Amino acid sequence: MIFEAALQRAAFCDVLEETLAECSKLRRAIWIECQPKKWDIAYARQHGIKVLANIEAALAE
Repeated sequence: MIFEAALQRAAFCDVLEETLAECSKLRRAIWIECQPKKWDIAYARQHGIKVLANIEAALAE
C-alpha cells in the first residue's frame, strides 16, 4: 500500500512537472509574439508616427 501511494505521488508529480513546463513554453511563446507589436508601437511613438488606437488598446489588455 505504501508503494502504491508512492507511485501515485510520483505520477502526480510527473504530470505537474509536465504541466508547468507546458505553461512555461506557452508564456514564452506569448511573450515572443507580443514583443514585436509592443516594439512597433514604441518606435512609432518615438518617431511621431500615428498608431491606431484600437491596436494600442488591444495590447494594453
